[in-house]
Amino acid sequence: PHLTPKSNSKAMAVTWPKWDKFEEYVSKDRLMSANSDFQEFKKQVLKASLDEIDAQAKHAPVMWDFLVAFAAKKAFYRSLIIQVFNKLLQVPSWVAAWEANPQLHDKVKTLHEDLQIALGAQHEAVQKSIAPSALKAVAMVRKEERPEEIRIAMERERMVDAIKEEDAATPSGAIEAKHAFGADSVGPIAEEPEEEEAAAAALRGDLAALQEGIDAATGIDDAAKMDSGGINALNKLRIGCIRCAGNEEFFQEELDHAPTVFNFLM
Repeated sequence: PHLTPKSNSKAMAVTWPKWDKFEEYVSKDRLMSANSDFQEFKKQVLKASLDEIDAQAKHAPVMWDFLVAFAAKKAFYRSLIIQVFNKLLQVPSWVAAWEANPQLHDKVKTLHEDLQIALGAQHEAVQKSIAPSALKAVAMVRKEERPEEIRIAMERERMVDAIKEEDAATPSGAIEAKHAFGADSVGPIAEEPEEEEAAAAALRGDLAALQEGIDAATGIDDAAKMDSGGINALNKLRIGCIRCAGNEEFFQEELDHAPTVFNFLM
């Protein structure tokens, strides 16, 4: 039986990565350079059906090994790592691959205890792998890292990814995506932030996305700009609003721009 209905939409078609790249990141200790490939894997996982993920179960041992190693070095990606764990752990074959790897369980115990708690909260299989002190605290996991809240965050992230994909198909969006790729390919960040600093940076990033969307919308002040960049501006505004959903104070900060933004939307 199917785990979930499959989508027939070409726009949402899943394109899995080259799996051997992730094995190399771990074996050659190149995790600091894995940001883009992790982001791409995250995007595919979040839009894939459970059946599509199940079909890739033979790659589960490699990916679990990569994800735990990546989590150990990349506090900035904490939220996205938890989202990926949550989705993969909905697939029995991936859970079985997790349970079948004792060495992986030892590695999990070396993660920051707060992250062990968050990952353990996603599935009982992970709870069996974390340190006893972390296991005792799973019931007190942060509200925003409870499975039901993570799944809401996953849907927001999936929507943002879909908008970015849609935007990249427009002329102005394609140019921006090309420039963004060039900037990202310069090299890894020399020093990763700590857990609390990473969480604060993520919130600042959400606010920055909203501000970027507002700036793009308010910058469309004539018909020519609307024709050439209106869709791109709208997509930026959509992304900013999705990322800041639930943080009313962010919208309050930008209240002065409301009339101009509504004028753009109308």
